[in-house]
Amino acid sequence: MTTCRSAVGLAEANRVSRLIQGMEGIVMLSAEPARLTDDLWLAAHDSVNGRPQVSDLALGRGLAAGLLAELVYGKLLELRQGELFRTVAETDDVALRPVLARMEAEEAGTVAAVRPSARRASMPAASEQAFHDWPAQSGYGLGLPPPGTSGAQRAVDAWGPRPGQEAARHSRSGHDLQMWLKYLSDEQRAEKGVIERLSRAGLVRLRQIPRWLRRPEVAYLPADSVAAANPANKITTALQHRHRLERSQLCLAGLILATGLHHHAFATLNPDDRSYLSDALKRRLDAPTRELLRAVDVAVGEAAMR
Repeated sequence: MTTCRSAVGLAEANRVSRLIQGMEGIVMLSAEPARLTDDLWLAAHDSVNGRPQVSDLALGRGLAAGLLAELVYGKLLELRQGELFRTVAETDDVALRPVLARMEAEEAGTVAAVRPSARRASMPAASEQAFHDWPAQSGYGLGLPPPGTSGAQRAVDAWGPRPGQEAARHSRSGHDLQMWLKYLSDEQRAEKGVIERLSRAGLVRLRQIPRWLRRPEVAYLPADSVAAANPANKITTALQHRHRLERSQLCLAGLILATGLHHHAFATLNPDDRSYLSDALKRRLDAPTRELLRAVDVAVGEAAMR
């Protein structure tokens, strides 16, 4: 009998041990965000009141670009000359699945396609200077543009020449990048998907803020202020030590710049650090990332100059 009880006790102890190890694994996985768009959302929000550090429009465009970057990096989309081409039908990711589903529905003709409301601005010839005065002016992702400079010209000056500019479009119709940036940022479509993903990972918490004679305001806050700041802090540390940034870090840094979040997230960088980042973005961005960053910079810049 004693031997039987000992065996049962040992089995129970092993079961509990495996359960605890599994729980520890879950906690470790959710300790920090795993996606660059999650990083951007967390870096943009105050961990005390939940308010964003940049305008809703700028953040929405940035989050939209981040989701599209994730799809491109995951080889679920291709980006060529301002158009997106779907390569995979489905994904299990809660933030990315609606994007692919909508594109598939458009291609099947079951929903109206996201179309440009006006003729897209053409990209003028590129300037040799990039980030010349970054960050000279709050509200602009890359510094103060010369008077009368359009958002399109400002983006070319910052991100470098657009590869393969041609008048002819693809024989196969794609999804317009600028229109999809707007579509995903409208009605907080991109942000809702990112919040859902962060919630499932335990990285955000819901807070009701009481208001006098009105219904409480619902806000999502980063669950851990240290974990939320880590991605931007890692980029800052890498720049200060002149370390090479990974592809996703370069994209995140570019989104932080284009949305104007650098005044908060990169506040400790000195002029030499900024110059190092400027050079890295100018020389090491791959073509899809450069095109995404240029597009979001155009969208944010033109909205800021209205």
